[in-house]
This record gives sequence, C-alpha cells and structure tokens, in this order.
Amino acid sequence: MFFERDKLPFWVGACTSVLFAAIPAYAENKTFEMDKVIVSAKAPVDAAKFAGSVSVVTGEEIRASGAVTVTEVLETTPGIQLVVTGSNSTRAPQIRGQDTEQVLVLVNGKRLPNTDRNIPFAPALRYNWVPVANIERIEIIRGPASSLYGADALAGVINIITREAGTEWSGSVSLYGKKTDGANGGDGEGASVSAAGPLANNVDLAVAVESKSRDAIFDSNNIATIKSENETENIQADLGIDISETDRLKLGVLYGTEEGKDIDNGFFGIGTIPLDVERRLGSIEYSTQLGAFDTSVSITASDADVEEGTSVWKIKENNAAIDLQGKLNEQHYLSYGIQYREEDVERNDRIVFSDDIDATTFFVQDVINVTNTSTLTLGLAYDTHSKYDNEASPKINWFTQLSPAIGAKLGYGESYLAPSLREGSSAYVVNTGPTRTYIGNDDLQPETGKTFEAGLTFTQKNNSGSITLFRTEVDDLIATIDTVDNSGPFPVTTAEYNNIDEALLQGIETEWSFYNVDRSAKLNLSYTYLDAENRSDDNKGNQLTDRAKHTAKINYFHKLPFAGLSVDAGVRYLSKQYTDLDNTEEIDAYTIGDIGLSKTLYKDLQLRLGVDNVGNKTVLDEDAFELIEEGRSYKLTLSSTF
Repeated sequence: MFFERDKLPFWVGACTSVLFAAIPAYAENKTFEMDKVIVSAKAPVDAAKFAGSVSVVTGEEIRASGAVTVTEVLETTPGIQLVVTGSNSTRAPQIRGQDTEQVLVLVNGKRLPNTDRNIPFAPALRYNWVPVANIERIEIIRGPASSLYGADALAGVINIITREAGTEWSGSVSLYGKKTDGANGGDGEGASVSAAGPLANNVDLAVAVESKSRDAIFDSNNIATIKSENETENIQADLGIDISETDRLKLGVLYGTEEGKDIDNGFFGIGTIPLDVERRLGSIEYSTQLGAFDTSVSITASDADVEEGTSVWKIKENNAAIDLQGKLNEQHYLSYGIQYREEDVERNDRIVFSDDIDATTFFVQDVINVTNTSTLTLGLAYDTHSKYDNEASPKINWFTQLSPAIGAKLGYGESYLAPSLREGSSAYVVNTGPTRTYIGNDDLQPETGKTFEAGLTFTQKNNSGSITLFRTEVDDLIATIDTVDNSGPFPVTTAEYNNIDEALLQGIETEWSFYNVDRSAKLNLSYTYLDAENRSDDNKGNQLTDRAKHTAKINYFHKLPFAGLSVDAGVRYLSKQYTDLDNTEEIDAYTIGDIGLSKTLYKDLQLRLGVDNVGNKTVLDEDAFELIEEGRSYKLTLSSTF
C-alpha cells in the first residue's frame, strides 16, 4: 500500500492549496543561525525560549562521552529513564514516566516505522537505525507535541539529526572494544566510518557505515540469558543537489540489519527466541522558498521485516508531507503544513493477520512576539484517521523575559495516540500458549493526554538552567482485560485490549549547566521528581511500574588542550521503583558512575579509555528476568577525524 490512488487527489489538492497560500511576498524573511535553532520546534527559537521543554545533545558531546548507541546518549538527558523492553532485551526511553511506545522517533524530521507498538513484546528497534558516528545532534522534546507532529507524540519527540555535507570533505573513523568485568558475558566491539563533502559544484554526498555487536549475558547457571546477544549493521547515505540558490533536492537512504538471540528458562523449559530484522527507508525532499516561506515537500517510504521467535512481521509506513515556515511581519512567525501517512502491518506464520490505516494531519503554529520580551505560541493540529474519530490537538505557551537573567514559561498542550493496528482489530487473534489468547478490539479509542507546564529559565554569562513543574493526565490507556473460561478441563484465558486505565504523571524537572568562556569545561546537573500514579480501579493510588520517583544526573567534561587530554565523567542516581502493579515487588535505589580519559595521539587521532559502572553495581529485574545494569565494563575507543 503506497499512497492509495483514491487518496492521492485529495492529498495533492490539499498540498497545492497550502503551497499557493504561501506565495504572498509582502512578508519579510529572516536568516537564522542554525546552531541556535531548535529544528524540531519548526520555528527559529533557542532552547531557553522554546514553547515547552527541550534538551539538545550535540555530536561533540556524544563523541566525548564514548556512547555507541542512541539510548546511551539519551541516558544522560533530563526527564528520561531507560527501561528494558521486548523479549530480546533492549532499552528504550520513558519521557516523564510515560510509556516508551508513546514517544515519536524521527530521523531528520522523518518518522520511523513504529515496530515497537505494532509488534507485541518487541524490543526497542527504533533506536538502532542511524550510525552514531553520523549524528550531528539529538533534540528531545519532553511533553505533548501532537500540535506539531500529530499522532504518536503523546509523551514527546526524539529527533535524530545527522551530518550535512559542507564545502570541503570531512569524516571520521572509529573502532571500539568493550570488555565486561561484572557480568557473565556482555563483551562487544564495533567500527564506524563516515564521510561528507562535495561531488561537484552543486552536488554533495554524506555517507556513514557502522557495524557493532554485543555478546549475551548469562545467569549464574550459564543457562538462560539475562541480556540477549545483538549484532547491528547500518548504512546511511544522503545525496544533495543544489538546483539554485533557493532550491535543493535531497535523496536519502537508510538500510540496516539486526540480529539477536534470547534464551529463556520459562514454564515449558529452556527456549530460544531469535531476532532477525531488516529495515529500509528511502526519502525524497525538495526544499525551496515561496515568497517569505521556507518550504519543503517530502516523500518517505520505509519498512521493516521482523522475525522474533515464531513471529514473522512486516511493518510498512509511507509518508508524504509539506512544511512551510516564515516571518509574516515583526510580530508573527508562522509554521503550517500537512502530512499524509499510511501504515500497513502483516503477520504471516502460523498466524495470519494483516491490517492497514491511513491518516492525515493538518497543523499550524504561530509564534507571536507580543512585546520585546514576551512571546505567545499558539498551535493546533487536526488529525483525520481511517479507523477513529478526528482529533484536535491544541497548544498554548507563554514565555516572558522577566529580567536579563530570568525568564518564565507557562503552557498547556494536548496529545493523542491511536491504537496500534493489532490492538484495534478483532482479526488479531494470537494464542501464546494452550491456555491464553490475545485478541484485538474494533471499538478501541485513542489514548489522550493533557499537560500543564510552568517554569523558570535562568541565563547568565557562564551558566544556564531551568526549573519546570509538569502535570500530565493520560486517559483511555490501552490494556488487556482477562476473561476466564472454566468450562473445559483447565481454565482458558482470553485477554482483550480495552480502554480502561488512567494515569497521572506529575513532577519537577531541574537542570543546570556551568561552562567556561571557550566551553572547554562543562558541568551538567539535572534532577527529576516523578509521581506516576496509577488511576485504574484495581490499583488506584499505586505507582506505575518501572518508574523511579527520584532521578539525578551529573555529567562533566573538561578538555586540556595543552596536554592533549580530556576527561569526562557521569553519575546517575535512581530511587527505588516497583515492578508489579500491586507495588509489593521493587528494585532498590542505585547509583551508577562512569569515567573516561581521552588522549590525542597524533593530530586528529584520539584514544579514549572509559570505565562504565565504576562501582560494579549489578541491577536485575527479578520479575522480568532482565538485566538493567550489567556491572563494570571497560571500553577502548580509537577514532580519527579528517
């Protein structure tokens, strides 16, 4: 299903109308320095004035930390806790305590197919698409973002932005090896190469390749895995063609494979759950300027073939979008556009299931400079869906600069998340054993969230920070209701997906950065208090599982140019968290410390030795039989830039 014919006339007509609406030439355009712009905001605004909460991790910070996965990068950012997901254990981020599936993941603003939601018990596959060496920055929006991105942005957005080619060729080569000290297995290795530059006066190319692997970690009996093995390979290529000073065509390709193997000691004995993934994404984007509006038109086709255990899935997602943004006058900066999306899910093994949907999102955002020191942001998205009621997602945010050093924010936003295709279809019937069956539900409704935020920002010469209060009410959470049939020789349970649960997530986020004049030394501090209250009937008042009430993070980087040395260090503290809905089982509070030392050997050749989990703290989720923290490990990285 690639842009059904009966949908195309409507979509093309709508896009054409939006395009011609942008032509007025009376508005003035303004050029902004991209390194100060939050790209994901779809408006030229820096992090301090962004209408919501945002963190930006630069490529330089990623490389200094020694991170080799996107999730390792996210682990250091405020408001995020990593949790283990899926049978082949992989960690995924929770934003402000909301489920990992409620996060929208983008690469250069383009959606990745959401395998994490459409395949039950799937590992977090969306965070392994991009070679880490090719990442320019990662922007994390914490809080509702449906007013800009439509469905799936209930908890927030993670936008992975990759390197662009410059006027000269540049690149990097990196090799790493990892040796674990506090676990039975877990060694790893990897290599990556990236390069970008001009092919001709108006043609440029950016390419990146990576290969990495991780051994399984076994339990003390050396029988079952508490962390599965994993092998990942990725290729990314972007070809840019400058047609004129204002017009540019960009062709992009992402291709990758992932393999894993999880060995479980379950009710029926030892069993192996293999994982085999092949993923592809192709994109075409044309950017131009129409009147005062920077305009882009893009088409993206992506799919993922996933074999996990005995399940064989194919997930497809195709997107077409047009985005426009520009300055109407001295007071208004307008962003608006339309996105059309098709999703297709197929399962073809001993169980045959297929379903598809299409959805269209219209969005508009106006950033209004009310005074020289105050900004009002108004946003609205309107979503139409082939299976569910239409949804409107409004946003209103106020920012004012109270003094040269202090700013204040106040905002309200709504977001929603439509059921996954398997959850929302009665044709989905899966037996997970002789006594339990999962079935979908045609009558499901989207999960919805309402978020209030208030905060202060602080900006001084050598430090900046913020404190934010947030409150999110999530309704119609999708969960299963069990019906037990006792008429046979043994009880048989049918688990049907239903809208039954409610949750209240509220708390405080604080973050602060200290740095010297040339930014060669930087200290980042953050603390999050999270009250994640379950409001479902049976467990009302209890805390939601796998969520720490207190999270504190410290990250330090110091570069010593005269010695060719740099040091980086980090500390993470998580308070106790419950692992069951009754709040009777818990994981104790723990602290993890990491440290790294880098030395420039020759020109741009750098050697880094890192020690992760210096205190050799092992954390195991006994209920899920999954390893959260694997103990001490040593990582040696050799990298070169050119």
